[in-house]
Amino acid sequence: MSGMRETPPADLDQALIDLEADGPAPSAFERVARWRRACGDAESAAEWQTWSLLPPEQADLRTALAECWRRLGRFDQAARLLNAQAPSWHQLILVLQQHDVREALGLQFQLLHDPPPLEIEHLLELVNLWRDHNQPEPALELLKQLAAHQGGGLSQFPTPLANACADLLEQLHRYDEAASWWEHSLRLDPWQNWPMMRLAHHSLRQRHPATCVHYCRTVLERDPQHRWAPGVLRQGLEQLGARKSLLLHSDPSVTVAAAPACDAGPEATIRDLRCVGLFAMEAPLGLDVVMETWLQTNEPHQSLELWLIASPEPLWLRAAVDQQLRTLDCHGRINVKEWPRWEAQRWPSLSLLLLPPQCPTPHQEASIQVWRPQPIPTL
Repeated sequence: MSGMRETPPADLDQALIDLEADGPAPSAFERVARWRRACGDAESAAEWQTWSLLPPEQADLRTALAECWRRLGRFDQAARLLNAQAPSWHQLILVLQQHDVREALGLQFQLLHDPPPLEIEHLLELVNLWRDHNQPEPALELLKQLAAHQGGGLSQFPTPLANACADLLEQLHRYDEAASWWEHSLRLDPWQNWPMMRLAHHSLRQRHPATCVHYCRTVLERDPQHRWAPGVLRQGLEQLGARKSLLLHSDPSVTVAAAPACDAGPEATIRDLRCVGLFAMEAPLGLDVVMETWLQTNEPHQSLELWLIASPEPLWLRAAVDQQLRTLDCHGRINVKEWPRWEAQRWPSLSLLLLPPQCPTPHQEASIQVWRPQPIPTL
């Protein structure tokens, strides 16, 4: 937005000039409204159309005219109108578009003493202009000061501003603070891919590869053609040391071996299962026992939640589980979910947890029964 100039219709200049006169004709307002509508700015078009019936105050009209001249790249005309008024955000945008960083810094400092109202659209434009000038500090200061004046703090910012704040913090190499903002943005809108990939990068920096892998796989489930999630996923798998998953990532046609047979499980617990977890497993050892018992003792309309938690081979384990569920022809009744670390509060209905034979027991609720399936030795 900051670098765009809109091509004016031939008669637009005259309409803008006519609107500076006393008692301008309604047709001049309507001409500007048609231009804004043609540019896809329906809100501004409606405002100009309304003014053709009920003209605004002279100061508001001069500000709106300056905005029109600015959009057309006619900064001299815009400055002529704005400089005759009190300092404003519109004036700051114009100064930045004219590349006068020193004057812009002084003007912003002055405005932030008693900030006039600022629409989100113009706030984002200012942030982008500061960023275009490689000035993340004043952009971040603008966001923080406005949040303080408006009350509620930065946590009240909507998604676009939360993302802008996170991006500025990354430019300043304040990655932990940026991560908090990416997380805040995802809480507001969990379906965004960009914040999720930024968090994937941050997880690599923190050497939390399982979390990086989880973020990348979530993005690829939504957008299999995502341009750089596969490369970041590979980095996460390499940092995790997940050789089997790396092999599967490189060649999805690789055959995934079935888990070995194991001893009998806790039948009484399995019969009443609503949620079961596999923790720190490379292969779904014991899952066949659980599924066969559960299918025999539960009605066809009943479903089961299956969590794959903190696997050192996340892609390999998921492929093996999917293969096993297809063999049992019960995939529609099993809701498979994954999570990169142990968080007991995330699974309130978890009643059975399968662990590898030598794996320590994670901190857990007393209601969760632990089973370490033992592979049956082969002759």
